[in-house]
Amino acid sequence: MAIITVQSIMEEGIPAPTRTAAAAEGDTWENSGNEFVEFQNGGEASVVVTFTALITAFDSPTYGPATKSSRTITVAAGLTSLIGPFVASAFNDENGYCSMTYSSVASLTVAIFTF
Repeated sequence: MAIITVQSIMEEGIPAPTRTAAAAEGDTWENSGNEFVEFQNGGEASVVVTFTALITAFDSPTYGPATKSSRTITVAAGLTSLIGPFVASAFNDENGYCSMTYSSVASLTVAIFTF
């Protein structure tokens, strides 16, 4: 998996955001729980992106036993889609990274932003 650098959005904006080609084996980033992910699909077919929840069952002091599902987003052909943020306690691995995999990487670019 490739590690994608998180870009900080400041008051002056990001004049030229960096977008990375999606890696066939998936991508990951250091997730604080404040990031969102942008996908641009320049291809002719939709792409399904999957974020796997690593903690799927937990006991909530407010609601009792609960479950957390993995998340998916379908990025339609020729469009840009956004998703996030991802709760660190459910989606992060032991090193603090959140990972995503793709049904296809042809013409798919990724950027990760935080505020």
